[in-house]
Amino acid sequence: MKKTSRTRVKRGPRPPVTASKEKRTYTPGQYDYYKAEWERHRNAPDFGKGNEWLTETPALEVAAQPFLATLDELGKLTQQTIFHELRDGIKSGWLINKGGNWAATHVLNACNPRVWDLCEEILEDIGTKKGSKRVILAKVAAEKQVIASSFEAAHARLQLLFRAWKRMKAWQLKLDKACSNSNS
Repeated sequence: MKKTSRTRVKRGPRPPVTASKEKRTYTPGQYDYYKAEWERHRNAPDFGKGNEWLTETPALEVAAQPFLATLDELGKLTQQTIFHELRDGIKSGWLINKGGNWAATHVLNACNPRVWDLCEEILEDIGTKKGSKRVILAKVAAEKQVIASSFEAAHARLQLLFRAWKRMKAWQLKLDKACSNSNS
């Protein structure tokens, strides 16, 4: 077989990018619209200020195990049942994980009364068909300017928070029902 030589043909320069390229417009109330809004505000110096309570890690200065041990010691020392009840309540709730440490950030944040109010509004918006859960959470991510590496990450953080809130709400309803049945 005869070996053929290949010659390379050099391409010319690429044509310049036209400056009159139209920007894509997004329909308000859609996921892409809120994503574009979040992206547009992302580099602002005050981006996300005042809404850290939504997804930032709470500043707990004491580890969970020493805190629970202190409550136990205070109960023994003072013979007040409130310290034992508080310790047992924290252990049986969602605040402590299986390893005996403080729960994940989204679980601790779900305890915040402002998060409860926001999640109630989200649940109400979902129930009144103001959009899908995905679009409503995207709207919250854009309005509250949730700090994350990308809009999808901000959206995912809100999904985790909303899911933790729903679990805690279900647990609280179950606890309330058990308490009302024991009082009867």
